[in-house]
Amino acid sequence: MDIKPQLIFIPSTPRSLSTIFLRIFKNDPNVHIINEGFTLIWIEYFLLNQNKTSFFDDPKVLKLEREIESILNQKKTVIFKDMAWAIKCFFMDVIESWESKFNIKYMYLLRHPKPSWTSYKKLVDEEVETGRFTPEMGKFYESKDYIIKLWELYIVRKGKVIITEDLQEDPPKVFKEAFEFCGLIFRKEVLEYKPLIITGISKEEEAWINWYGECYNSTYFKTSKTDIKSIFIQDEEILKMLKIQEGYYDKLVEIRRRQLNL
Repeated sequence: MDIKPQLIFIPSTPRSLSTIFLRIFKNDPNVHIINEGFTLIWIEYFLLNQNKTSFFDDPKVLKLEREIESILNQKKTVIFKDMAWAIKCFFMDVIESWESKFNIKYMYLLRHPKPSWTSYKKLVDEEVETGRFTPEMGKFYESKDYIIKLWELYIVRKGKVIITEDLQEDPPKVFKEAFEFCGLIFRKEVLEYKPLIITGISKEEEAWINWYGECYNSTYFKTSKTDIKSIFIQDEEILKMLKIQEGYYDKLVEIRRRQLNL
């Protein structure tokens, strides 16, 4: 039986440390990273007020597919990270067609909804202030059911669950687990690296450079811990939305615990 080349899909929620997560994988010479290829395509249409619901035969998507095929033919692992809501809402027909062509594995990266939304809200507001986002676009981003869309992907596609809070508290352990899931050899040395401002910033990373200053300048993955109880949000409607998302977050945390046999 022929073995298809491997494509790792990482659906994520916003502000889940995905950029620095990918930065670690970028240290492996056998890995090629594609960061938010779908979201960047969708944003171009959104800004032009073109409400496409399917991108199956879009030229930019076909170009992405050719890029993936080319890299896989070089016997490299392709890690394609994108926002779960963008995948679920606009690119599922693309995913389904790729599943028939590539050996795809799914690894989900998510953060507790409170720190995720608080960090996201701050940056979206800044983008609206500078005029890069319209107020309508700002409201759109703030109100998405990010974790629910990730959950909807998981229950159909399954795969490995990675919780940002676990990653922050024990980077070597979680990265070893993630590397092995991708069929890669983990070495602690990959947790230290030259900053991207020296090694070079990709087109995809450049598009969001205002969001990830610390990631671009850092030289190692820092251990930290988030105090969820200290995050205070006044807006009752937002709190209701986050409470619903927290229920799905808890489900995925439990799934992760089962995957670890805890």
